[in-house]
Amino acid sequence: MKIKIQTIIFLFTLLSLFSCEKDNSNSTLTNNNVTYNNLQFKITKGIFIDYGASCYYGNTNTHYNYDFFITDGDFISDANGNLIDVKGDIVIYAYLESFGKDSFKTGTYTCIDSSTDNELNDTQLKTKYENKSFIMDAYVITDENAKESLSTGKQVLVKSGTITLAGIQPNFTITYDLILLDNKTVKGSYKGDFSELAN
Repeated sequence: MKIKIQTIIFLFTLLSLFSCEKDNSNSTLTNNNVTYNNLQFKITKGIFIDYGASCYYGNTNTHYNYDFFITDGDFISDANGNLIDVKGDIVIYAYLESFGKDSFKTGTYTCIDSSTDNELNDTQLKTKYENKSFIMDAYVITDENAKESLSTGKQVLVKSGTITLAGIQPNFTITYDLILLDNKTVKGSYKGDFSELAN
C-alpha cells in the first residue's frame, strides 16, 4: 500500500480557484461534464500517476495501481514532474486498483471498504480481493464560495458507487457514478488525453 499523503496535502492546502462554467439546470449530461451537488462543471484536464504493482494477499503482488485526477482547471507540477498544485473549482480523485500485477487495465471499478482488512486472515483477503478491480479511495474537493485557497474548501470522501474506465492510454474515457459520505452524488464523464505525472 503506497502513501500518498504529500499529494493529498498539496491538493487540500494549495488548491486555488478561478471561474468556471456552472449550470444549475437539469440538462442531460454530455462528455466532459460532471455534476456534483446540483452544480455542473466542465472538465478540461485529466492526469494519472502510475504507482505500479501492489499486494493485497499472499506474498506476491496481486494488483496494479493508477491514480486519476480530473479538474475544470489546471494541474501544476514541479521540475521533477510531481503534482504540487491544482487551480480550479473542482477536483475528483480516484485511487484505482486493477486485478493483475503486470499492467493496469480498463473496466468498471467498484468502491470497497478496507477498514477491517487487518482483522482478516490471508484466505479471507484472497476471497475479498481476488479477480476484483476496485476503488480503494476517492474524494471530491470543491470550493463553491470561490475562496482563494482550497484549504478553506471542502473535501468529501466517496462511500459507494462505480468508476468506469475505457480507451487506450493515454486517451481515456472515465465515467463517474458515485455517492459521497454526505449522500450527495457525482455523475458524469470526461474523455481526453490524460497526462502522466511522476509518482
